[in-house]
Amino acid sequence: MRTLRKYFLEFLYVFLIVFAVYAVPMLLLLSGEGNVGEAYYIAVVPIFVMINVAWYTIAQRGGYIFSVAAAMIALLGQGLFFFRNASNPAEAEPGFRLVLGVIAALLEGGGAVIVCVLTAFVNACRAWNRDRKKRLQKTADNNAIERITSFTIDHDKLTPGIYISRVDGDVTTYDLRTRTPNGGAYMDTRTAHSVEHMFATYVRNSDLSDRVIYFGPMGCRTGFYLLVRDVAPKDILALVKDTLEKILAHEGEVFGASRKECGNYLDLELADAKRECEAYLAVLNEKEEWSFSYE
Repeated sequence: MRTLRKYFLEFLYVFLIVFAVYAVPMLLLLSGEGNVGEAYYIAVVPIFVMINVAWYTIAQRGGYIFSVAAAMIALLGQGLFFFRNASNPAEAEPGFRLVLGVIAALLEGGGAVIVCVLTAFVNACRAWNRDRKKRLQKTADNNAIERITSFTIDHDKLTPGIYISRVDGDVTTYDLRTRTPNGGAYMDTRTAHSVEHMFATYVRNSDLSDRVIYFGPMGCRTGFYLLVRDVAPKDILALVKDTLEKILAHEGEVFGASRKECGNYLDLELADAKRECEAYLAVLNEKEEWSFSYE
């Protein structure tokens, strides 16, 4: 429906152009009520057509077929009048005058085609400029996005351990790196899921439970994030070790291992959690003191 409406408006536009430029003067001549001078056909009509083509193609962004049709019809319409003042009997013949008029109109129509080509070039330049601005804006937007702290760490040099990832006011994010990044050995989802249930439960039941904000796995499956408020690093190290030991000593089911408690309760296994926690506790026990900073 929208396409039909569009073409109807296009044809209506062509009709109005032809009527205004060609039919009105012709009706005046045939009715004897008025006349137009040679200047109208020699200068006014071609100039009007050129302006029309230029405006139409730019405004409509490429409606060249209909604009050229309107221009050519209007110009060809001059043929019957351009040489109406015949100077000899031969030129007085309507057919001869029509041929001459058509030739003159085609020459003038060539100017309209040139205008179409030029406006097409202008449109292409405008489109290119719009695209260029969009590309520049996209680049500027990308450059304006600040990289998060985690992405600034050289993961090729990062080894398992405990680190302070970032500090936001009184909230500190700890990087509990249990595996070597990009080392090829990553936690499976069951292991990460199981450690999350166990560690989160025990740490939220510790003496520092009111300081714990969040505990969860990293998307890269090489460790976990622990967010706390107003706790010294040495106390966090002690808390993490104590929590790991409690997980290793745990007997029974994984915490929250029921359908009502978990969205994927079948993807839990205590043995997997214990293996990960045992290996990580061994890493933390290798050093008496940790700097907590990425090296």
